[in-house]
Amino acid sequence: MEQYELAYFEDLCAFLDAEIRRLKDENRSLQREMREAGKRLAENDPYAALYGTADGNAHLDEMERRAERSGTNDAEAAFLEKLRLAPYFGRVDFAENGGDLRRIYIGLRTLVRRQDLAILTYDWRAPVSSLFYVGEVGNAAYQAPAGEVRGAIRRIRQYRFQDGRLAECWDADLRIDDEVLRGMLSGASSERMKVIVSTIQRDQNRAVRANAKKSLAVFGPAGCGKTSIGMHRLAWLMYEARAAQEKPDILMFTGNEAFAAYVAGVLPELGEEEIRTCAYADLFTKHLKGFSVAPVLSLTEALLAGNREREQYVRAVYDEAFADFVRDALSVLPARFRTLSLFGEPVVTAQTLKEKYAGLSAPNVGERLAVLKRWTRDEIRRYFRQHKKEIYAAVFHRTGTETPTDAAFDRLRNTFLRNADAGIDAAVLTDAPVLFRRFFAAYYGETEMLAALKDRLERKKLRFEDGVMLLYIKAALGLCRETPPTHILLDEAQDYAPLQHRTLRLMYPKTVFTVLADVNQGIVPAADTLDADRIARIYGAAPLVIAKSYRNTRQIGEFAKRYLPGADYELFDRDGPEPAFHEAGDAAAAVPEIVKGLPERYRSVCVILGTVRETKQFYRKLLGYLPHCAAVTDEGTAIGARVLCMPVALTKGLEFDAVIIPAFEKAEKNSRVAYMMTTRALHELHLIRGKKKQIDQTETGAAAPPRAVKPTI
Repeated sequence: MEQYELAYFEDLCAFLDAEIRRLKDENRSLQREMREAGKRLAENDPYAALYGTADGNAHLDEMERRAERSGTNDAEAAFLEKLRLAPYFGRVDFAENGGDLRRIYIGLRTLVRRQDLAILTYDWRAPVSSLFYVGEVGNAAYQAPAGEVRGAIRRIRQYRFQDGRLAECWDADLRIDDEVLRGMLSGASSERMKVIVSTIQRDQNRAVRANAKKSLAVFGPAGCGKTSIGMHRLAWLMYEARAAQEKPDILMFTGNEAFAAYVAGVLPELGEEEIRTCAYADLFTKHLKGFSVAPVLSLTEALLAGNREREQYVRAVYDEAFADFVRDALSVLPARFRTLSLFGEPVVTAQTLKEKYAGLSAPNVGERLAVLKRWTRDEIRRYFRQHKKEIYAAVFHRTGTETPTDAAFDRLRNTFLRNADAGIDAAVLTDAPVLFRRFFAAYYGETEMLAALKDRLERKKLRFEDGVMLLYIKAALGLCRETPPTHILLDEAQDYAPLQHRTLRLMYPKTVFTVLADVNQGIVPAADTLDADRIARIYGAAPLVIAKSYRNTRQIGEFAKRYLPGADYELFDRDGPEPAFHEAGDAAAAVPEIVKGLPERYRSVCVILGTVRETKQFYRKLLGYLPHCAAVTDEGTAIGARVLCMPVALTKGLEFDAVIIPAFEKAEKNSRVAYMMTTRALHELHLIRGKKKQIDQTETGAAAPPRAVKPTI
């Protein structure tokens, strides 16, 4: 290793140590100043803070400012201490056309030395840092705020740190040395998603840095890094917004608590604040007041279990033609206005209201009514101003009281305004449950499904798909009012029905979306969106395909691809054991033997079942053999134990060191389920079949894996 590399690292560490000391010294001064200020106030005016005097309030305000500054310093010092362990991961030597050669060190944060304003490291999101991800040695360019900068890359170098010291560095012929990525992927899994700034690949980088003002749809196979791309894109968006002196409001839709916990911490690891997260069901809580809506897992369970009645109803409610029928019917809802009269005199006639309403160009009923109400209020206020004397006289004549005061006049006007608003709202039927029943009856007729729907609506206990249609109706009417975020990250988008996507687009028409999906992971076709083009069209998003999977070993990846005939994506070349088949009369008894043979370094082993019911049954049996295992059987359960039992629907977006699939012959009957289950495994995949099952052929007709395994039981 060159001496200058060691010297550069030592200088950077000295800079970080000095910054950490400065922040801690400043905090000690702040603490001392707060103690002394409090002591002085107590001596001079002991009741100032208690009774809210001017001095006391000023003191409290100053204390709050100092405390906030101290907290900021603590967070910054903690981040720098972590950064000191690995302050950068790459370097690009770049010569601008007509300029000198620059050594550009790249890390998690831009570090600037105050004395000479020298940039010691560049944030990985900085424009110049893109050279590390997309440039190769030779001519290159990057997009700076002032325009494109052209030049030539002379060297791309990578670094590895260990225990806070520079362990090695090497020049990469390509952007990212496969050995670095291979080493990272070979490690044990973590309870949280890993930060991948040092190993972002070319196509992933394109997605991360795609136009911040336009919606993006990222498609790719399991393990291609879609969720990591999404989280790193959010960090990049925050960086870009800061550079533009903007404050983005970002919202992420997550599937369940286990997944939310898995991605938590990624943004703080990158030096950013956590963002708001939301589940689709949270929209029911917010906008369908008074209704109890079953979780999406209950729908998934019923469809995976083969419930034909539920499937028939879901296909009816989610049918795109029915959604179009509902949309069209909502756009022509009849309006029946009444004349707004005061003491028998018309203030605004029904005909005027009707004509004004018909001439409005607002996109939905709710907004048209809102515009009409604003116009009508103005008309009413003008009428009251112009006829103030007559109104006073009419009140006196009707009540026999003294001439009314201005306050009484204002009360009368305000009451009239409220009644006018209520009358306009009542002119158009916007009761979503009533409209749902009517539309369903008009489209499908009087059926048993309609009778059951009426009963659920009356009892206010809805299926998930009922809630989806009710929310769609309210959104199409413009009645789901909330402040829209500037950006939404929607992960596992294939798990949303087209109707749900349409609803989100109606609710957030001006929001920019980043949508992540693998349509092959849509395990319930009746409820999922299996068409990538349709997803992109709904959001008006530019599609970007990641054509390489990095999660699984080559052996596991090739096995999983058997369940996707014609699957066209590459596998990262990481070697591992072949998927192992086991014969067992008692699958629960086989699991401990399999676990016993797994390396100690594996942090997570998941036993994946088809449904929640199957998971609970298997877990009860497994407890007799593995008392310390745990089960995740609902959307609000966090992941903790080393050995977990989970239904396949809750494993979306997650990965485990080793995966065990009991009754694999059953899972194989649904190729999407088999693909989902098998692609959860990072390093080892174990498949259990009953003793009577022949293991030389899969249900899909694929050849058996090349390695024979001795039965466990």
